[in-house]
Amino acid sequence: LITEHELERATKATGIKLDDGGHRRNLVVAGIKLKALEGRRFRIGDAVFAYHKPRPPCGYIDGVSCPGMGRALSHNSGICIRVLQTGVLHVNNALEIIR
Repeated sequence: LITEHELERATKATGIKLDDGGHRRNLVVAGIKLKALEGRRFRIGDAVFAYHKPRPPCGYIDGVSCPGMGRALSHNSGICIRVLQTGVLHVNNALEIIR
């Protein structure tokens, strides 16, 4: 999970538009700081997730995306989440903190 804000910041750093999935994160959210999800459970669509840990980029992303992408994403490169309940997600589903 990564925020739109983090992707915009990485785009400014690299000059590469990251709206095609080159960042290799599965979900993009807006309007929340990921730190607010730490220790929490949240719902997107019908699915329920839990914060797991920060997800710093590794060197692999430079090879599958572009050189410098790992550094552009830096330490604000999203988080790992655990799926607690599967469900259908749609574009523009809200993220709702449930606990």
